Amino acid sequence: MGVCSRHDLCIFSSHHLHISLLGCDFKMSLDGHLDVHSPEFLASLSLSFKNLKVSKVKQRSSKSKILRTESSRSGQRACGRVLVILMNMFIVFQADGFLRFSLPWFALQPHVNLAAKMASVWLFVLIEFFYACTSLVDPGRPGRKDIASNRWCNDCTAPKPDRCHHCSTCSRCVLRMDHHCIFTNSCVGLRNQPYFLMFVFLTMLGAGLAALAAAPQVPAAVLSFSFASTLRSLHPIALCLSAAIAFVMLWNLLLAQMHLLIRNETTIESLKNWADRCNSSFDQGVRENIAEVFGPPIKLLPDILFDILDGLDQFLSYDL
Repeated sequence: MGVCSRHDLCIFSSHHLHISLLGCDFKMSLDGHLDVHSPEFLASLSLSFKNLKVSKVKQRSSKSKILRTESSRSGQRACGRVLVILMNMFIVFQADGFLRFSLPWFALQPHVNLAAKMASVWLFVLIEFFYACTSLVDPGRPGRKDIASNRWCNDCTAPKPDRCHHCSTCSRCVLRMDHHCIFTNSCVGLRNQPYFLMFVFLTMLGAGLAALAAAPQVPAAVLSFSFASTLRSLHPIALCLSAAIAFVMLWNLLLAQMHLLIRNETTIESLKNWADRCNSSFDQGVRENIAEVFGPPIKLLPDILFDILDGLDQFLSYDL
């Protein structure tokens, strides 16, 4: 009679042999005859091959979707690396323009000029330091202590604690995730948010100073523009314009981040709370909220400072 494969199931009864093939049952008499022309056999066989075809199509579709996701993720990561290089080039361009063009234009006293150079170099070093920390420091991922969490990440197939979200670009869960920053090619989360805030503040400060220092040279550069000295004429204009645009963008970003900091919200939570018209459930007061991000030493600051920040938040908040 032969041996049934692992995909087939044979069940013997007193008069018939039941065969399960490709998920469908066929009845055959014990003498070995199977009526292959019966409507039941033909319908069952047709359904079997149809289900098999649908299953293969779903498998191919699933594999294709995974490949597209991986390709998209790789493209985003590659684009992020390019933006990191461009960001560093922009910072160097602003610092170089200030030291070589803007500062000499003021013709300051030697000791004042030296102090200004040292301050600008120190500011440049701090900006690069906090930028590197934001980009390279791990934003935080769930650990063993988070196994008891009630939330679950289907992508990581692991527990997901409160305020933790899965980043599709980084393909991982991030603790207290604020957002994925394309200019740092990393997520801003629990461990690198203080560096991110300091980077935004110092870069905004540097861009503002660079724009102010280059602004007096712009009218003269426009009036004396000539193709013979294009680079010399365009440099102050490009320096001032790019610095001013960066200052405006970073100013708005810093205000938004300050608002979230004061309310103890992340960008993801803020969008959800705005849609639900509710306040942050993690708000503990301005002092505690800031200390949660920057650490306990922040509590040593005077109370008046936190009162001022609490009052300033009314100009940043939305109406519920």
